Amino acid sequence: MSDMDDVFSSVSLEEILENTDPEDLFKEEYFSSKPKEELEGFVFTAEHLSLLRNARFTWDDLENGAPKILADRPFGYENPLAAMTEFFGQETLEGQAHAYGRLELAMNFFLDNGELKPGFYPLKNMPPEQLLINFEDIEFEGNMIDLGINEDGTITVDEDSLKIIRNMRFSWDSFDNMEDGLDEFEWPVPLVNGKRPYLESSYPETDIYEILTGEEPGYSESGAPVFTLIEEDILTRLHLRTLPVMQVFFEHATLRTSS
Repeated sequence: MSDMDDVFSSVSLEEILENTDPEDLFKEEYFSSKPKEELEGFVFTAEHLSLLRNARFTWDDLENGAPKILADRPFGYENPLAAMTEFFGQETLEGQAHAYGRLELAMNFFLDNGELKPGFYPLKNMPPEQLLINFEDIEFEGNMIDLGINEDGTITVDEDSLKIIRNMRFSWDSFDNMEDGLDEFEWPVPLVNGKRPYLESSYPETDIYEILTGEEPGYSESGAPVFTLIEEDILTRLHLRTLPVMQVFFEHATLRTSS
């Protein structure tokens, strides 16, 4: 990090909010889901890629659960607004907040246009054990291997997992939830909506089944998807694997070049 970051990062969120109304800084127009048209016109730069390389993910346990950026040092910075100065030249708090709010677009652009080959990848930004901690509070009877975390600490990435994460979309939390976090001096961070991780169904197993097979599953009279116990176990593991695979993707994927 640069000397400039050292200066700006010394200002904590608590200190910023002592002198700034959260609604003036974290404006809803900046921290709300962007329309598809805005992503189509988004200019992704080398600076965006360098910043996203620092991403560290955790598991948001809202409803079905999904990956989100770790609020502790988002993108590797104690004060992520400082990064908006270092990477994008934003000198004012409002300019920094605006640029920070657009990282949702950068993350979704990279998911759409990044390339990663199946394989075994080491983690750079966190030890694999930290990923496991995220699942301590959920009912999962599997182990590291079930989550694609190998004994040597590498992460298994396969074609199915890559297809699955490409159907996720990052956004900002609801403004009410964001304000609750700010009350605890927690930085707003981009996340995948745990209620509908793949944007379609409230049953992630259903979406994953359709993503991988191109077909709809059977449904009960109540409208719930019907899977065998083995199918449900496999689909649940694939959903949970999106956390380590997402971490690998942002650390190792390269930007697709036009042919």
